[in-house]
Amino acid sequence: MTRKIQETKCTCNGCGKIWYYGKTEVLEDLAAKTRNLGKTVSACSCCCWPMSYMSREKTGLDVCPNCGSKAVSKDQITHDVD
Repeated sequence: MTRKIQETKCTCNGCGKIWYYGKTEVLEDLAAKTRNLGKTVSACSCCCWPMSYMSREKTGLDVCPNCGSKAVSKDQITHDVD
């Protein structure tokens, strides 16, 4: 029986790097963004922003991991897996 796995193929228009991500990476990115939001909200409880809350986890499936460019093209790809 053949299963189908869907991934997103990303191509950086700046440096030409190609990388892929799937559902797991999307969920991990969402979790990191949620943790970052929680840090920001807790820092808003006083009038000043403590520097300890200014650090952020790396997020962003829309940014090239090689050069940091946001000029990324995306295509959905389906693989057949035995």
